[in-house]
Amino acid sequence: METRSRFMTPRSLRLHDSAIQEMIGLVHASGALSFTAGEPSADLLPARELREALSAAFGGARDLLGYYHDSAGHVKLRDWIIRWMKQDGLLPQDIGLENILLTTGSQEGISLVSEALIERGDVVAVENPSYTEAFLAFEREGGIVKGVAFDNEGPSTEGLEQVATTGRIKFFYTIPCFQNPTGSVTSAKRREEILEVAKKHDFLILEDDPYRNLWFDERPPASYMSLPENDGRVIYLGSFSKVIAPGMRCGWVVSPDWISPSLHRLRVASTLNLPAILHQGILEFLQNSNFPGHLENLRQVYSARRDGLVAALRRHFGNTEFHFDIPRGGFFLWGTMTDLEDSDAFARFAVRNEGIGVLAGKIFSPYPLEVSPGTLRLSYAKVSPEEAEEGCRRLERALFTYRNTA
Repeated sequence: METRSRFMTPRSLRLHDSAIQEMIGLVHASGALSFTAGEPSADLLPARELREALSAAFGGARDLLGYYHDSAGHVKLRDWIIRWMKQDGLLPQDIGLENILLTTGSQEGISLVSEALIERGDVVAVENPSYTEAFLAFEREGGIVKGVAFDNEGPSTEGLEQVATTGRIKFFYTIPCFQNPTGSVTSAKRREEILEVAKKHDFLILEDDPYRNLWFDERPPASYMSLPENDGRVIYLGSFSKVIAPGMRCGWVVSPDWISPSLHRLRVASTLNLPAILHQGILEFLQNSNFPGHLENLRQVYSARRDGLVAALRRHFGNTEFHFDIPRGGFFLWGTMTDLEDSDAFARFAVRNEGIGVLAGKIFSPYPLEVSPGTLRLSYAKVSPEEAEEGCRRLERALFTYRNTA
């Protein structure tokens, strides 16, 4: 059959399938118990409160449904987010409504920022490993993705300096709080050091912060955007997907004055605006429900689920078979199986033969061949302690069978 690829732009042809989505699709198709999903648990969604909030929104729907709204998004919701973030000390006081753009989640924010900033050949530095779906947006625009290794404090400043010597960095993409996939937190000191490197080499910081409010033991450090060292080079991405409901598709970008108008124009050129009725529903929920109490409940439940997974892993693998650090928040546990030579092949074997889904670590790296071959990401967000026990039992059995048949 004749292909019509000659009609396609180089930009669209640079895209490739998502390895995460492929694996999650395989898990769903098999009906496996899953440690793969990086999304909130359905039993923790505030369904009743959201139903009431959306009903209230539709009660005044004539004004919301009758015309196209501000391309930057629902004004009152933007104002609520700005005030909330300032109360938490996450934003400078000079940030205002003109600096915030609502999105359909962090991914759209990544996409818009990439369109605005990346030209073909620009270097985009990322944590190694990191959220691989962001790489798709960077590479679509022709960006060259280069990884920066971690140490105990966060992304290595030496590694960032090294990337800066290989080409001019346009921006550094970072998930500083309970990072996907490692669950790590960048220390306050390291954030200041990274900002200094950014100033020295004159690049920007794209701060993706969807897990910030899912801390278990202590609040994470202040955002890059709020630090005194920030001189207008930080762009912040937030999201309600992890703490309210991913199906509501609501996030935001907070950006400096020099780039905000361009992001607004890109919105007009793409989707024009977003569904105001949904934004009104989210605002009703935030104003009329106990949102702080909801966040505290999420922290307690996810903390217990983390503990359940950690305990199950230790029962089934001891302290030597599977090495991992205990996350202090978020959704993810990152570890390495001893003597496992191909975590991707093992992950596919495990879901097909033992009905347990995990994700191979190499899919989160811009340098897949350099990742420790036994590395895996496990998500505990949707897994009760009882399911964690069953999942680890299946994982142990899969590992035994795989080693004896590979």
